[in-house]
Amino acid sequence: MTRTLALLLCALSFNFNLFAAEPTADELKPLLGYWKNVQSDQDILRLEPHRITNRLQGQLVFILADVTPTKLVMYDQGRKKISMLSFKDGVMTCKPESGAGDSYVKMDAPPAGEMDILPLKIGDDRPVASEKVAAVRAELTKRLTADQSVRTDPAKQAQKEAVDDDNIAWLSKTVQELGWIDVRRFGEPAASAAFVILQHSHDLPLIMAALPFVEKDLKAGLLTDGSVFVMLYDLAQEKLGRRQKYGTQMVTFRNMEAMLIQPLEDKNRLDDFRREVHVGPYAQYREQMEKQSGRKSKFSDE
Repeated sequence: MTRTLALLLCALSFNFNLFAAEPTADELKPLLGYWKNVQSDQDILRLEPHRITNRLQGQLVFILADVTPTKLVMYDQGRKKISMLSFKDGVMTCKPESGAGDSYVKMDAPPAGEMDILPLKIGDDRPVASEKVAAVRAELTKRLTADQSVRTDPAKQAQKEAVDDDNIAWLSKTVQELGWIDVRRFGEPAASAAFVILQHSHDLPLIMAALPFVEKDLKAGLLTDGSVFVMLYDLAQEKLGRRQKYGTQMVTFRNMEAMLIQPLEDKNRLDDFRREVHVGPYAQYREQMEKQSGRKSKFSDE
C-alpha cells in the first residue's frame, strides 16, 4: 500500500468516526435502566440516552452524558470525561480514564426511593391582603439588600452562606403559604428580588416550582426582563443533567484562561430561542459576561 493511499484511508476512517450516527434504540436498550453497584446497595445508576442519574448514599446527582454501548461520555461542568464500558456474565464495568472502575448489575425493577427531584409544593396564587403584600415587599427589600451586601463587601464574604440559607428558608416558607411571588400580586420589584434570592440558593425543588410562574408572567407581558426566566431555566437544566437552552450558564476554572459555556441544546438556534422570550442576542450577553469576569469565553465543544 502506498503512503498516499494509507493517508487517504486514515482520513476517511477519521471522517467516518466523526460523523458516526447515534446508537439506535435497539443498541441502547440493554444499557438503559437501573444498575446497582455490586459492592454497595447505596450506589445506583439510571442510564438514559443523554443523562445519568447517580443515587449515592441517598444523594441524587444528575450528569449530562451521551450513553453508547461501549462508553459513557459525560460532561462535568462543560468538561468532557469518558468512561469505557465492558460486559461479562451480566456485569457492567465502568472504567474512567484514570482510577479504578466500578461494576454494576442491572436491576429488574426500579429501586425503592426517589430517583428524581420533584418540585416543591407551593401555595395557590389566591388573592393576598394588601397588608400582607406590603409586608412581603418590605421583607424582600431587606433580604435582597443583605444578599447583595455579602457579595459586594469583602468584609462580609464569610456571611454569604448564612445569609443565603436564611433567605431561602424564608422564601420557601412564604411561597408554600402564599404561592410564588408573582408580578400580578406583588409587583415586578418584589418578583425580581425573589428571583435573585432563589438563584443564589440553587434550591432545585423550589426553582422547578417557580419556573412555570415566572414563565407565565413573562408570556403575559408582566415581566419586562426576560433574563429572569432564561437564567432560571438554564440553571434548572444544568442541575438536572440536561443541556441549557439560552447560554446563560458559564463556569470558570483557575487554570483556564477562558470561561466554559455549558453544553447547549442547539447552538445554531440560540438567538432564536432568546428572541422568543424577549432577551437580546447572545453575542451581546457573552460580551457583557466577558467584560464582568475579565476573561474570554468559549463553547464547551470547541
